[in-house]
Amino acid sequence: WRRFVEDRRLFAFSAAVLVSFGVLSTVFLHRVAVFQEAGFDVRYVALLAGMSSLFTFPGRWLAPRMAERVPAISIFVGSCAALAGVMMFAVVASPAWVMWAFFALFGVFFGVLLPMRAVIMNEWYAGEDFGLLMGKQWSLAALAGGAMPWIGGVLRDALGSYVVPMLIVVVGMAVAAALGVAASRASDDIARRLATDTIG
Repeated sequence: WRRFVEDRRLFAFSAAVLVSFGVLSTVFLHRVAVFQEAGFDVRYVALLAGMSSLFTFPGRWLAPRMAERVPAISIFVGSCAALAGVMMFAVVASPAWVMWAFFALFGVFFGVLLPMRAVIMNEWYAGEDFGLLMGKQWSLAALAGGAMPWIGGVLRDALGSYVVPMLIVVVGMAVAAALGVAASRASDDIARRLATDTIG
């Protein structure tokens, strides 16, 4: 665990994973209720939620290929930023085209984001500690994935609406993108130090 504190890149990226997974878990567990609250039939919303999973396939397949040409951390940051924008549709929640756009675009960008954690961690930390780092990192994310949906539900019941909880997930996804940028900059610093040491 000390490495997560001492390694600025690992700390920032793990924080990004924690926040993004907590936000995504909140959206997954509440998205049907969000649009049901906006007046849509629950069967209709549930159908779109199921279809949203199909939209993840292109990203799941293509994003690792994209990472051969574009830095994987840049894809991670872009996906988080895009998902923050998409989640604004859940704040508005109507009319019907907003709901369609939410489920379609959420699926697309979630599909792009999904493989990036493994790609990034493999690029940065491949070796004998890879499995241990991945396991510890996901343990932290799992805590957020359990707590944040519950907090979202508590806020919804306290306020009588999903508007504020959904605004919070928008901000949360933007924070995840910012943490990804911080991890990218830390990675650049490491690369510069290695280059300097090699020249020296």
